[in-house]
Amino acid sequence: MSSSPPLLRSASRRRHPQQPPPHSSGSTNANRHNSDENDEEEAAPLLQQRKQQAKKHRKTSQNFDEMADDSHQQGNDDGGGKKNQQNLEDGYLIVGKKDGSASSSIHLHHQHRDHLEDLLAREANYSPFDTHLGFYGTAKGSQPSDEEEDDQYGAKIIGVRQTALNRFLLWLRRMRNELKDDFGSILLLLLLYLLQGVPLGLIAAIPLILQSKEITYSQQAVFSFAYWPFSMKLLWAPIVDSIYFRRIGRRKSWMVPCQYLIGLFLLVISYHVEEILGTEDKTGSKLPPNVYFLVCVFLPLNFLAATQDIAVDGWALTMLSRKNVGYASTCNVVGQTIGFFLGNVVFLTLQSKEFANKWIRSVPSDKGLVQFDGFVFFWGLVFLVTTTLVFIFKHEIDHSIVSQPHEKAENGHHTPMDDDSDSNNNDEELSLGVFETYAVLVKILCLKPMLIMVIVLLTGKIAFAATDGMTDLKLINEGLTTDKIASRSIFLTPLQIILPWVLGKQTAGPKPLNVFLWAYPYRLVMSLALALLVYWTPSFREPNGEYPYFYYAIWIGAYYLQQVSSYCIFLSMMAFNAQISDPKIGGTYMTLLNTLNNLGGNWPVTLFLSITDFFNRKNCVAKGTKIVLGVCTSKHDEELCKAGGDACEFVIDGYYISVAICVVVGLLWYRSATATAALPFKSICQNSVRTMRVVPIPANTDNYMYLIIDDDDKYPKGHRPAALVDPVNVEKCFEVVKAEGTLLEAALVTHHHWDHAGGTHQLAIMSRGGFSDFLLKQPLCIISGDAERVERTEKVISDGESVQLGTNLSVQAMYTPCHTSTHVCYYVVDQRTNERAVFTGDTLFVGGCGRFFEGTAEQMHHALNERLAALPDETLVYCGHEYTVANLRFALTVEPSNEAIRQKLDWALGQREANHWTVPSTIGEEKLHNVFMRVHCSAEVQQRCGTGTDPVAAMGRLRELKNAFKEK
Repeated sequence: MSSSPPLLRSASRRRHPQQPPPHSSGSTNANRHNSDENDEEEAAPLLQQRKQQAKKHRKTSQNFDEMADDSHQQGNDDGGGKKNQQNLEDGYLIVGKKDGSASSSIHLHHQHRDHLEDLLAREANYSPFDTHLGFYGTAKGSQPSDEEEDDQYGAKIIGVRQTALNRFLLWLRRMRNELKDDFGSILLLLLLYLLQGVPLGLIAAIPLILQSKEITYSQQAVFSFAYWPFSMKLLWAPIVDSIYFRRIGRRKSWMVPCQYLIGLFLLVISYHVEEILGTEDKTGSKLPPNVYFLVCVFLPLNFLAATQDIAVDGWALTMLSRKNVGYASTCNVVGQTIGFFLGNVVFLTLQSKEFANKWIRSVPSDKGLVQFDGFVFFWGLVFLVTTTLVFIFKHEIDHSIVSQPHEKAENGHHTPMDDDSDSNNNDEELSLGVFETYAVLVKILCLKPMLIMVIVLLTGKIAFAATDGMTDLKLINEGLTTDKIASRSIFLTPLQIILPWVLGKQTAGPKPLNVFLWAYPYRLVMSLALALLVYWTPSFREPNGEYPYFYYAIWIGAYYLQQVSSYCIFLSMMAFNAQISDPKIGGTYMTLLNTLNNLGGNWPVTLFLSITDFFNRKNCVAKGTKIVLGVCTSKHDEELCKAGGDACEFVIDGYYISVAICVVVGLLWYRSATATAALPFKSICQNSVRTMRVVPIPANTDNYMYLIIDDDDKYPKGHRPAALVDPVNVEKCFEVVKAEGTLLEAALVTHHHWDHAGGTHQLAIMSRGGFSDFLLKQPLCIISGDAERVERTEKVISDGESVQLGTNLSVQAMYTPCHTSTHVCYYVVDQRTNERAVFTGDTLFVGGCGRFFEGTAEQMHHALNERLAALPDETLVYCGHEYTVANLRFALTVEPSNEAIRQKLDWALGQREANHWTVPSTIGEEKLHNVFMRVHCSAEVQQRCGTGTDPVAAMGRLRELKNAFKEK
């Protein structure tokens, strides 16, 4: 296919020799040219009409309703329905309510472009196929409406000039309505994630406590292994997702035991604090902390918290209703942050005797307000009690039989089973078993670009290992207390909230790693700056050992700047990982990349903690002098020096050497990353990110048009090649083309029926008559299989012929005569990523097929079960109409024992209830639930048809049954 001619070059005005010449104005090339000469004259009224529409604004509700009552005509496809021309008033988006009444139309004013998903997310009560719905509208240059009618939620006319208070009240009302069914589930998820965050915060607090007991960096390196399980949960996540006790529940089978074990671990720890953290014996000598015992306790504790996280993440997607499943991530972030704050900042503050003596007590004490043993004992009880209550009172619905990527939520709504909460995502994630998941992981790691990516993710954070892993420990050595270091996190909260919004535009674009490349050297500079601040810290110390407040202000400011660069790198890498993840296995792909990213931050810290002590050089210096008495080469030497009242002072501090090594490695890494083609900052995107993007454009009452885009990064915005499929509503198509920033090359028409080809004449005129500022070339190339009945056809494409769209997409014609005698399906292959899609018009629908207007059952059987069925199962199917629910209801009467049909129908009903479309499907899915593609393989279908094993006879009988089928 790579040799296919470019679209415009191959789309000449030559007719295929076997096709009859077109009639009317396009019967000959000469006539065609003569017609072209009159195009500008024909376009003049259209131009004038658009100018007049641009001047209209401040229309009353009656004006809009009159506009909404445009001409309708009966469709001639399966499913029927009224077709109407859409009216998009410049400056207003005309939206109809579900009942379709013109009097209920609302006029939603916009000052910027909104995608369909945004509209539906805000206005959940509107039907996407209402006769008055201007689906993909933009508003520009219009004046705000002065009207504001206070009707029920979802049926308002909201003016731009409404007050901030009104907008806030509207937001509160909307949130109340959205969350009322899920309020209890959201509170439960917040509690579960909070419990998860407590042991994580506690584990993060242990190094600071240990450092205050003067342990070495090498001992800290041993304990750092306790952090690793949470970063490596991908290794056992497939097991958690696949193995469970059905009577208990898929998620509760893991969550309940994990939380019980966490509670028991905390209770056991509370009785052995002195053994693991060290204390003074009866003689007054200090017992050192038992670091190895600590690792043996906290590593499995972290493992249990990671496993609980996997289970709760999965449960959140089914516990919440489909429309609110996006709040699962919010519950995760908020709950885990609160739990971490309680287990880390609150604990370190309350257990600090310095904080208690300065701010709380009138009589000083040598202990804090809270002790370690009491704190962990309390949370151990909380875990046990909470888990028991959840186990008894919260029931989990079994979803194990669901093979589709969407399933019914536990409150009766529908929710996606993958990590993507956007129901309109065109790429449904595959459900994989344990062994399949591990096999996919191996295949991903064997990809050549991924091997490079692994190197990048595992080595990119070496530059920051010393700063991230040892700076706080060094400050403890300099006399700062644990509560002051922990309280620094409070000041970072606004940054954590604001920065993702600020960086959203940059990281959401086609080149998210630009932020990474900008922030990386800045973070290197901040690593040196923090090391210098640590070096100067002793000079700020006052005679009483305290530090002035302005020092803490300086330190917080420096840490703030360092965290800005750190968050930029993190957000940029997460956005990049999301872009290169294959949407078919998006959860597995994304988790793998994040696991590698986390490991890339863990192992360098462990490494530099373990080697820094080897860089240290200390001398035993006589008290009050600079006289060197000896060398402190071991812990025993230090104790002997201190026993004589002297002190071991650094001659060479390994911390600064480690920071210097990390910065040098970082500079070399950055230079290699930006100066050579070996690292994938530019090539990974081009080799891993899919370049085919399909934008569905609903039209009329149930039609689908599509915009196919070559989304290659090499094309600047506004110049990405695109083609329209079945352009019936030209105005709406142009709005989408402009909003998507594409250059339109061609229109692909599947067949001649008005609701698919009705806009070709206007499209050809407008492409030559002043509307071509966003078109790639004039005139626009209209491609079809029928020049006689599809007006303005520029190229008649033959069966099997391919044309090229942009540099990456090959478009091949597949003749499927039956619905019409010249019906064409368009098979599109992304030559870079091998992603495939087929645009089937009225031949194949989700769960059904088109009527046999100009063909026979044999032709339809050949089209569906020999041609389309031969395509790869993962091929995406984009059909011409939204008939999914009716098709599946009919299919269920034909094959009632087919669980795939029932599952797909449940999902489709949820989609339609939420005003979301049901495309695309896949060829593999259609083989499971489309009875017209099962006439040759399903005994139940053949028995229902009563035609024996003859698939052609069964096809004909099925079509008769479907024609007579009426929904109850």
